[in-house]
Amino acid sequence: MKDHFSIVRVGTKRLPAGELVTRGRNHVRLLTGNPDFAGLQHMLPELEVACEELDLANRVYEFNKGRQDLFLRDSAYEELRQNIRNLAGMVQSLSHGDASLIRSAGFEVRKKRQPSQPMPAPQNLRTLHTRYPGCIELRWNGVKNRRIYKVFMTEGDPAQLENYEMIKVTARNYFTIEHLASGSTYTFRVVATGRTG
Repeated sequence: MKDHFSIVRVGTKRLPAGELVTRGRNHVRLLTGNPDFAGLQHMLPELEVACEELDLANRVYEFNKGRQDLFLRDSAYEELRQNIRNLAGMVQSLSHGDASLIRSAGFEVRKKRQPSQPMPAPQNLRTLHTRYPGCIELRWNGVKNRRIYKVFMTEGDPAQLENYEMIKVTARNYFTIEHLASGSTYTFRVVATGRTG
């Protein structure tokens, strides 16, 4: 039994008309006589016709640039896209998730999602003095794919994590802290939190 089930990636969204025609013709070429997809042979003539219609409509539009020509080109485009989507569904069903069979029909497979990694620590945490007494600004480098930052502060021993109190949850990589006592020592920590914490 396979340890991974692959999923067909249709990949037709936002393709230019000429590339969609090439894609459709490639599916026809790879599937014609393909013994692994004998049950799809009846779909190929319709797909071939849809490719020809879009190719012609696209050339007419490129030559004339008329509104009606654009409408006909767009209609033929959607017709071919629908044919390819239908074909993708059948390839998915008949391939039973086998990536090599999916590729033999001219489709790509969706990439496996990678498990989320723990967030790295924000770098370059620094304090900036402001012109207001008892007020400083914290800044740090942003962390990719983070959801939020948690800002912690302590007046006690900075080596003891239990001394820190969370003072802010923010999506930004800066925060202004007010009402600090002059002459006191404060230590700050910033933690980035993502999907997995």
